[in-house]
Amino acid sequence: MARFHNYSFGNILAIARQKPTATNVAGMFTWNQLGRRVKKGEKGIQILAPMIGTRRKMQEEAEQDGAGKSAPVLVGFRAVYVFDVPRLREPSFRTGHSHRRGGNTP
Repeated sequence: MARFHNYSFGNILAIARQKPTATNVAGMFTWNQLGRRVKKGEKGIQILAPMIGTRRKMQEEAEQDGAGKSAPVLVGFRAVYVFDVPRLREPSFRTGHSHRRGGNTP
């Protein structure tokens, strides 16, 4: 099951600046994993996410190492959007039958 992410100090400031009343924020994929859906047309809160790439070694370095493994390295940052809880719609549970009973029962 998905968990909430711990955001960096800069991203916390960006979230607080754009939506001071935000409580639990997560990306669309995380909310989908939790069974919640983002309302159509909702605007997200923009934060910066790191882009991790691999550094390719030169042919000579790879031969000397023998392993040939590439090291992960920070390439840059990109803008991503997260959503707060009030911007979600409740999960709808659709079943094949109705919960109402016939007769005079309340």
